Amino acid sequence: MEGYRAQNCHGVLRPASLIAQLPMINEGFQPGMQQCAAEFFLDFTRALDITSLDYCDKGIIPSHCDTSFLNSFQFSLRSEVKCLLCGDISKLWRNKVAQSIKECKELYYKSKVRNLKVTDASKWWREVKNLSGMADRNNQWFEHLIDGETVDSVNTLCERINHFFVNLTKDFTPLSQDDVSNYSAGDSDREAPGPDGIPNVILKTFAFELAPVIADIYNSSLRDAYLPPLLKRASVTPLPKHSPPGSIENGIRPISLTCEIAKVMEGLTLARILPSIISHLDNKQFAMAGKSTQQAIVYILHLALEALDKGGCTLRFFFADFRKGFDLIDHKILLDKLSKLGTHNVVLGWIAAFLYKRSQFVRIGSDASTLQYINGGIPQGTKLGPILFAVMVNDLLSAWGPRAKFVDDLTALEIVPRNSPSLMNHIVADIHSFAEVNNMKLNPAKCKDMIVNFLHFNTGVLQPIIIGATRVESVSSFKLLGVYVTSDLTWSVHCEYIIKKSNRRLYALRKLKRSGVAPTDIVCVYCAIIRSVLEYASVVFANLPQNLSDDLERVQKRALAIIYPNCSYDDALKLAGIEPLVLRRDAACKRFVETILPGNPLYPIVHSRSAPVNHGYKLRSDNVARNIRMRTDRFQKFVTIKYAT
Repeated sequence: MEGYRAQNCHGVLRPASLIAQLPMINEGFQPGMQQCAAEFFLDFTRALDITSLDYCDKGIIPSHCDTSFLNSFQFSLRSEVKCLLCGDISKLWRNKVAQSIKECKELYYKSKVRNLKVTDASKWWREVKNLSGMADRNNQWFEHLIDGETVDSVNTLCERINHFFVNLTKDFTPLSQDDVSNYSAGDSDREAPGPDGIPNVILKTFAFELAPVIADIYNSSLRDAYLPPLLKRASVTPLPKHSPPGSIENGIRPISLTCEIAKVMEGLTLARILPSIISHLDNKQFAMAGKSTQQAIVYILHLALEALDKGGCTLRFFFADFRKGFDLIDHKILLDKLSKLGTHNVVLGWIAAFLYKRSQFVRIGSDASTLQYINGGIPQGTKLGPILFAVMVNDLLSAWGPRAKFVDDLTALEIVPRNSPSLMNHIVADIHSFAEVNNMKLNPAKCKDMIVNFLHFNTGVLQPIIIGATRVESVSSFKLLGVYVTSDLTWSVHCEYIIKKSNRRLYALRKLKRSGVAPTDIVCVYCAIIRSVLEYASVVFANLPQNLSDDLERVQKRALAIIYPNCSYDDALKLAGIEPLVLRRDAACKRFVETILPGNPLYPIVHSRSAPVNHGYKLRSDNVARNIRMRTDRFQKFVTIKYAT
């Protein structure tokens, strides 16, 4: 192809125009020179823009397969048959039309889609979703928010959404240029494209050529504590929390798309900030590398089951919810906390520059709002976002032991002895006070209180929890990080939820079967969209009673009956190359225990099945260990005890 040549051992085609421009961009940029990062970055992005357009025009980035003709074909045929024919003969032609549609889909899959599984798995997955009917059909959710009066168009809606999120921090004191300078003074030395419009494939394909240039930009940015405005700009894509969204204030979640180069720089900064602060972060913050939501749920439930196993107590859970957690972050407070954790001033200066004068616009389809600057908040969807929020809430409830955090989700557990008053109101008051001091806000309407009480005799009265003037709702079940936990500590509610969710997706397998998709490919789809639902955080509820375990297994049986209609369940399992769900849960529990590393609050729990005998006598059996005995079957079969080493 003219204008392109092979590079490196991979034989990837690379535009000669980009390779020719890199030396000119890099000319004069030598280590130790104080060249302005902005000028260097502008030259670099101009070259990338030209290359990106050239790259797409020459067809190196292939376009998506178009399946719209299938839908239009179905609609036109069915409409003609409906209008021209009536009576019994219409049923005959209706069946012929349905057969023709089926044959077209089979031909389309075999000729256009099947080979993509090897050459381009992500594109194969998009086409399979279209054929199965799983493609997002709710892409017009925003129409529910256009009332024709206060909001009369999509563009007006974009402005309203952007105005709402910008106004959340309008009372915050914005960072000044002096704030940025103070931290750096005296120190030496596949995703959607962001606002720059440069696709991620460009950076991946030309990583060899672009790496030294981006390194020079980052080093200059780090030295000067400066980021070009484009790298601090976010294209906000609003997503509905539920369909349809009730309002802009409560029904929208903003997801920020930032420049790909900015993400690379964030990753480089993250690698520099973590080693210095990781030892100072709350070890019960589970939004860290090597931890997970599953571990957070297991930890808090282990504490609860252990207390109940000892007996004579009532449990009280408080599930905190922060209103617009990521959007209500005061930059000055955040930088002060980072400084106290021992972050190097050069890195602090870069983070201050990263937060200084951030801007955003809201985009829905082809409509976009005007650009506005924000005084606070952390954009959701960035690499630094979770760690910066973890720093912000690091000292939250640090003196209370039974707690678990996952970014902005906080669960506090109180073990209330028999006939004793509850201290939870004081704990919640501390949380509320922390939020006010740090310019954050608790959302009393979404905070929940749940009591677990199996005592037959208890004179203690648990007072309701009050936040401000609002009484917190007491519930019998709560969805904790995706898993329903109930006041009777059974799993019927959660199993019912995941079974219903999985059964609704079985129709996709039927459509794929009718479209002539190979059974092995349908098994891949089943594992991705159905089995993943049944097995999310499965170690938490691995100890299921037989009836609930059978209910989950029946979902897999129905799925395999669709894929292999003439086979028994055992034969279908062999053909599909998968195992029964009960065996997979057992294997998942064993893997879970193996992944617990030192420093994790679960580590001393899962590695303490036996305890040393402490009888006070010098006997030959001093170093002999005895097994810890459990009083309740629920605790004995929990993952932290049953699979402990």
